Amino acid sequence: MQRSYEELRESLEFTQSKMEKMAKNNSAFQEQMKEMAKTNLALQRRMTQLESDLEKKNEENAKFEKKLDEIFMQLDDLEQYTRKFNLEIHGIPETDDEEPEDLVLGLAKLTEIDLTDEDIGRKQVTETNNCAFQQLLQQRANVPRRWKLR
Repeated sequence: MQRSYEELRESLEFTQSKMEKMAKNNSAFQEQMKEMAKTNLALQRRMTQLESDLEKKNEENAKFEKKLDEIFMQLDDLEQYTRKFNLEIHGIPETDDEEPEDLVLGLAKLTEIDLTDEDIGRKQVTETNNCAFQQLLQQRANVPRRWKLR
């Protein structure tokens, strides 16, 4: 009986030792969990702030995109305005013996448009299907007064 009592006491001491180690480990885990909870809370706050910032930036970006669209529309309007007095003539075959300006002046005369050499601002040649065509751009400063049909 004495021996059983000794074995029982040793077993109890061993179990108590293990329980103390487990309690220490449990305490350490609880401290780690508290630290992780604090970190998690800080990260949640940071995430909320970043989401708010992102939303603001998206709204700002949408405003800039709208403004950019408006600027492109204004640019297009200005480009259209600069071509306001231009006349493009397509389909005049290129020949070696005739000047395209003379053809345009002849066309203007046939349609009874008052057009002179000074009215022709610049000429561009474009090629389509291996056939060169003259494209004349007529730059007119005072179209309403001078280009009137008779």
